[in-house]
Amino acid sequence: WSRPRYPPTRCYVYNEMMKNGQFYLNERCGMTKDAADFAIVLSVGKMDERLPSNVAFTILSGDKGFREVERQMQRSTRKAVVIDPHNASRFSNDMIY
Repeated sequence: WSRPRYPPTRCYVYNEMMKNGQFYLNERCGMTKDAADFAIVLSVGKMDERLPSNVAFTILSGDKGFREVERQMQRSTRKAVVIDPHNASRFSNDMIY
């Protein structure tokens, strides 16, 4: 496990979302391997309860474990997508999900 760059300023999708005010950066938490993952999932759950269902969620993470959040959201009316920032350009350089 290596510490990722924080924040991912060279990621096109990240920069576009920041520019448009569409980004929530979870604050740093814990030193254990999965501490940030749990905090992000908890934040997603809280936001899912509070935000209108037409607000889509995008999780930028290379961790494939977040695909479960994407899968669980398929059961609701909210759209959620997980994008690996290292491969984000394969989706589109012009679209924010």
